[in-house]
Amino acid sequence: MGESRPREQTAAQPHGPSASGARAISQASDGTLSPLGERAPVQTERAGRRRAALPSANTSQAFPPESRTSTVASASSSRRQRSSALTSDTYRPVVSPENFASFSNISNVVGVLDYGEAANLMMRSAGSAGREMLAEPMVRCEDGRVRRFPRSNGGIDQDYRGQVQLGMIYDVDSSRISRRIGGIELLPDNRRAAFLVDGHPVHPIKLGVFTLYQLPGGKFMVPQPGFRDCSTACELMMLLDHQAVSTDGQSEATVQSLARRLDRRRTGEQIMSSLQSTTRRVPQLVEHPIRAARSGRPNLDKAAWRDLAAKINEMGPCILSNGGHDVMLDEVREEPHGNFFMTIREPFHGTVLEFPAAEYFGPRDCAQAIFLG
Repeated sequence: MGESRPREQTAAQPHGPSASGARAISQASDGTLSPLGERAPVQTERAGRRRAALPSANTSQAFPPESRTSTVASASSSRRQRSSALTSDTYRPVVSPENFASFSNISNVVGVLDYGEAANLMMRSAGSAGREMLAEPMVRCEDGRVRRFPRSNGGIDQDYRGQVQLGMIYDVDSSRISRRIGGIELLPDNRRAAFLVDGHPVHPIKLGVFTLYQLPGGKFMVPQPGFRDCSTACELMMLLDHQAVSTDGQSEATVQSLARRLDRRRTGEQIMSSLQSTTRRVPQLVEHPIRAARSGRPNLDKAAWRDLAAKINEMGPCILSNGGHDVMLDEVREEPHGNFFMTIREPFHGTVLEFPAAEYFGPRDCAQAIFLG
C-alpha cells in the first residue's frame, strides 16, 4: 500500500495492503511500466483526547419525510421500483461508540452505524464479535467533517485503528469541495444516517453483500463494504455503468463472484482480467505521469486531463487509482481559465463530489485509469 500524505495535503492516500510487485499491463505515456504502489502503515496517535461531540441537533430544521426521498433519474427509477432487491432501510441507526469495544476509546468516533437484525444474526453464530465486525464508525476527520468509514474486515488492526484515530480523509478536504452531489451523512437528529442526494434521502438497493444507491444520470454509488474493498466496489460500479450487471436479481452469479474477491486489495491487472471475464470486452489501461505543478502540488499536466476527459466522453467513467486507492472518475471539467475539476465516486466514505483536480494527487509516479471500451 502507498505512503501517507503529508498533513498539508488535502486528500488522504489509500488504505489496506496492495499486492506487492504487481505490474501494470500497459505502457505509460513516457513508454515505461510502473508498479502499483503500496501503502505504509499509518503512524497512530494516542487516543487520550475527549470524545468528539456529536453535531448539535437542529430541531428547527426537521429532516425531510421519507415521502420526499429522491427518485432521481426517471428512466432508472421505474426499473428500481420493479426490483425485488429494493429495501426500506433508508435510515440506518447511529448508536453510541460506547456500545462497541473496538471504538469506545477512540475519541473522534462520534457514532457507529449498526446493522440491526443482520448483526444480531451474526452475533448468534459468532458472539459479540459479530456486531463489531459489521459496525461502520462515523468519524470526525482531520477537516472537522464527520465521514463514514467501512467495517474493519474482521478485526481492528493497527492500520485501521490508526486511520480512524487520525480521521484520515479519502476523498478531499471539505473546504475544497465545489459541489457535493451525494454521500452517507449523519442526520440532524444525530441518531440516524442516510445516503443523501441534493439533501434528500435515497433508498438503498441490496445486491448480495453490496449496497447500491441510485444517482442522477443512471449511475450508482457502491460504498465499499470493508477496509480493503475499494477495487471490488469500483469494479461493480463500472459493471453497473455499462449495464453488465442488473439490479433485478438476474446477475447473481457475477455478484457472488465479486463477493468472493472482498477483503483484498487487487492490482490493476487483476481488475482488468475480471472485467474482461465478465463482459467479454477488453479494458484499457491509461497511465499519465504525475508532476509537481507551479503551486508545488503534484498534479497531471493539462494534456493528461484533456486526454482523460476525452476518453470518459468516449467510453464512460473510469476506475482511477491514486497511490493504491481506487475511485470512479466520472467527469473532468475544464474551466475557461484553464483550471480542471474532477467528479468522483469515492467508495471508502461513500461520497460523490466535485473538486479542483489539483487537490487530489500525492507524490506518485503516475495516475492509472482503467476504461471499459
